[in-house]
Amino acid sequence: MAVHGAHNLAAENKERRARAVHAAAMGLDHAGCAAAAGVSESLLSTWRAQHPVFDAALATATAMAAVDEVSAPGRLSGMSLGLFLQAVARGAAVATAARAVGLTSSQLRRLRERHADVDHLTRAAIGQSLSPGTPKRARRPLTYWLIRSSEPSPPPR
Repeated sequence: MAVHGAHNLAAENKERRARAVHAAAMGLDHAGCAAAAGVSESLLSTWRAQHPVFDAALATATAMAAVDEVSAPGRLSGMSLGLFLQAVARGAAVATAARAVGLTSSQLRRLRERHADVDHLTRAAIGQSLSPGTPKRARRPLTYWLIRSSEPSPPPR
């Protein structure tokens, strides 16, 4: 979203990479980091290959989360719950959204059975995804638009 002038793809990608590092520090895996950044896992892998500093930051954040035991398997942090609910509300299948935050379908089912709030929030997100104003599920969850990040140089004379 261009709030201050023209759309700046480079700035948006920097912000997305920062969200991925934050997700790694919160204990999310590769799929969760991609979901937090709003990109595909393959694009996140490309960024890691093309930007060694970003790759090092992601690896360090992941290591820090492991040492600090930020996220236990089968548990939802506030961040992962938010990502899960956003994905479901946008039309992702519940099982797919659960995998993106590191949960199996059975772990999510048990969480929903034990915690009424998680179940109510999940049901609300499902309801939002089915509301008339919500776009229907696409075959591919992410779509990229080709945009020009700067004005082209004038042709040589």
